[in-house]
Amino acid sequence: MTEKKHRKIPSISPDRIDTTPADTSVGMTKEDQRAHAFVKGKEAVQPFTIRMPVNLYHELRELAFKNQEKINHIIIKLIRDYIKNEKNT
Repeated sequence: MTEKKHRKIPSISPDRIDTTPADTSVGMTKEDQRAHAFVKGKEAVQPFTIRMPVNLYHELRELAFKNQEKINHIIIKLIRDYIKNEKNT
């Protein structure tokens, strides 16, 4: 006859439990976001939604995959080039 071993469920003492919220980005002010980006050595970002024709999106996606680049990076590069050209005219 085989005996079943009872596994003890590990417990954590209350003083070791992390009480910070799981998602601390919710409710962050713009200043908090900038400070957080600065600490991580990154530039603060602003979400932006774009609507484009489906066939254009598929072409862009295909090019991004082919060049092993993210769509977001391609769009940012294009916007920067556009702004640079407009400032020079």
